[in-house]
Amino acid sequence: VQEGYDVVILEGRDRIGGRIHTVALNGTPLDLGATWIRGTKGNPIYALASQHNIKTIPYDDDSIDVFSTEGQLLNATQMKDLNEIEEILYDTIEAQQENQDEDMSLYDALTPWVSSLSSRDQLWAKYKLSSEIELDYAADAKDLSLYYFDSDSQFSGDDLIVPDGYKQLIDVLAQDLNILTNQKVLRIDYDDNHVTVATTKGIFQARYAICTIPLGVLKSDQAPTFTPPLPIEKQMAIRHLKMSILHKKNRKKEDVFFSSIKKLYKNKY
Repeated sequence: VQEGYDVVILEGRDRIGGRIHTVALNGTPLDLGATWIRGTKGNPIYALASQHNIKTIPYDDDSIDVFSTEGQLLNATQMKDLNEIEEILYDTIEAQQENQDEDMSLYDALTPWVSSLSSRDQLWAKYKLSSEIELDYAADAKDLSLYYFDSDSQFSGDDLIVPDGYKQLIDVLAQDLNILTNQKVLRIDYDDNHVTVATTKGIFQARYAICTIPLGVLKSDQAPTFTPPLPIEKQMAIRHLKMSILHKKNRKKEDVFFSSIKKLYKNKY
């Protein structure tokens, strides 16, 4: 749009934003999808928020209260022990990555170490594995590669949240754009000269089309038909790449067993 092109955006849902979805709970913004701005240095999302004076506040993963399965707050000594378990967890992963001749699941790589721990420390190790790694990657350790699970990169700087809702960023980006909602794409026909997109609401033609259909949709029976079929390398990528699901639960409770808390993990083990 900034370069002068005539752009139409076709959105399959009745709202814009995709996985960014802010709703109001008793007048308070609540993000059901994306929540964090991970890192500030060089992060275009942070730059966008700063440019438009969107309020952000730091979020510290280390500043949490942890409760036992019996609902008891861990004391300072227990928290020290828990943090030591976390350090050994990452040291063990690093050692296994260096020493294993063949790739294996993260679960298989860690099982010998976890099995050697006391019952309490096994529970804590599994808690740290769940909260620090499986939660971040939305996948069970049995499905994560020892070699490659942590081969991503991230921006440095503070992690932030947007207290008044991530939707503010979407609203800024959507200004002056021609967005048509409820346009579920059924078919995409293309050649060297133009692209034709058929939706549940009509037919659209353009010189170019940028397809941002989620991988999960492309892998499902709800995927649009491409004519001609996508190149084989793209078909193979769609077939072999996997999507994980991270369920985010927000609960409102009148009576709770904790008083002042920033985040609560419930150990799934």
